[in-house]
Amino acid sequence: TYTDATGYYEFISLADDDYYIKASNPSDDYIDAIWTATGTTYFQGAEPPLLAVIPLAVGQQSTGHDFHLSLGAKITGLLVDAVNGQQVNHISVELHPTNSSYYGWYYETQLNGLGQYTLRGVIPGTYRVYLSRNIFGSNPYIPEVYNNIQCNVCDYSAFEGLGDVVQLNQGATTSGIDFRLELGASISGRVLNNDGVVPLNVDGKVVIYDNNGDLLTQEIVSGSSSNPSATGDYSVGGLLPGSYFVQAGDLGNAFFIRELYDNVDCPYSGCQRAIGSSPINLGPAEQRRNINFLLDYGGKISGKITDFITGLPINQYRQFVQFYDSNGLVAGGAEVNPMTGEYISSRALRPGVYTARTGS
Repeated sequence: TYTDATGYYEFISLADDDYYIKASNPSDDYIDAIWTATGTTYFQGAEPPLLAVIPLAVGQQSTGHDFHLSLGAKITGLLVDAVNGQQVNHISVELHPTNSSYYGWYYETQLNGLGQYTLRGVIPGTYRVYLSRNIFGSNPYIPEVYNNIQCNVCDYSAFEGLGDVVQLNQGATTSGIDFRLELGASISGRVLNNDGVVPLNVDGKVVIYDNNGDLLTQEIVSGSSSNPSATGDYSVGGLLPGSYFVQAGDLGNAFFIRELYDNVDCPYSGCQRAIGSSPINLGPAEQRRNINFLLDYGGKISGKITDFITGLPINQYRQFVQFYDSNGLVAGGAEVNPMTGEYISSRALRPGVYTARTGS
């Protein structure tokens, strides 16, 4: 819901349940907060405090949940191409607090169309400022940690203490935190049905790993069901020189068999991404094209896990299922719904004979 001109808000027609109330607006200068029994508390996402619970009974009207918001800090600067000075899109400005092992809150990157970005409502403190790619748009620029430290995964770099420390003060604007970005290397191609012509009918995802098998970046590839004009094309840019491994598949909700380039099945999270597939070696600003995927259709295994005596789902522990192929090698897995005991394999498997094992 939204507040009116006097600041008043209300929620109506709520079912009896426990509730939390959060106040936020990425376009204003106030710090996101949650209501608690002891007053307004800074809050954005994680686990709400116990004192924030508002129990609501049938027919009850609960009032007096007022917020007293605090002005935050503001940070602004340039986000532009290093050569032509044009605004860079499809990349976000992020903050890592220097006094925390937590990566920090998310603040919306607001661009003015002329290359200037602004983050608002920031909790006062000291931060390292870095860039991260947007998975819903192709980004050709190399991300950085401020000041001028290029990196493929800049949140790791900031977390490890690289980059300048920036002091942000309550109610004040810190300006001149500029990013002038260079074009990086790229990997591009198409994700298609195994006929080599038709794009997937569902959304897919391309993931890039480094030579240690660590995830670097990913990009969503539109399917024909969400975008009738989808082509299956993808392009992941802004990469530093080095060796990379590419994976493609659906989002786990369909029956396409996930693969590593070139034609190596990867139906579960533990597949050897940096060992059993073909590396793509990139030089500075190299544009590697035609890294294509023709995905086969597979099947999934489903069932239910229950207590032998009671017949009820087992919700005391986090249950899982692993599948093994005819050679006894792990071929896939599934998480179990603790409320129902039901499971379905996370990724599609090739036709064949499998065995299943439970565990926790």
